[in-house]
Amino acid sequence: MTIRISGEVASGKGVGASFTRLDWAVRIFEGEFGIDPFPGTLNLLVRPTSLAAWRELTSHGRTFAAPSPESCDTKCFAVRIEHGHTQAKGIIVLPLVEGYEPDQIEIVAEVNLRDHFALSDGDLVTLHIQP
Repeated sequence: MTIRISGEVASGKGVGASFTRLDWAVRIFEGEFGIDPFPGTLNLLVRPTSLAAWRELTSHGRTFAAPSPESCDTKCFAVRIEHGHTQAKGIIVLPLVEGYEPDQIEIVAEVNLRDHFALSDGDLVTLHIQP
């Protein structure tokens, strides 16, 4: 079963770049998903028509425990990203922290996804996830 979620590209807070370079996060991305992460994430805001699917998906996924209290536990999902006729593989990273926006998705990939897809804020992206 594949879950399909649509989201609009949004600018992030710039925190993803430092997270994707943490030793323990890189070990997860490379060891569990086979991805050497580009330093940064693509941020999406889930479209209202996909919110129910996103909420259902977040009850699944694999949780990775942070090695120290300074970091947060994270839930990850392998994902295929699609925009137009172009695709890429990546990882949805869901930080398990209080106050994290329930309609926000962050995606890690081997490439800069904004450049790969020539994306701007507001562009629509489709995600295909197999929980």
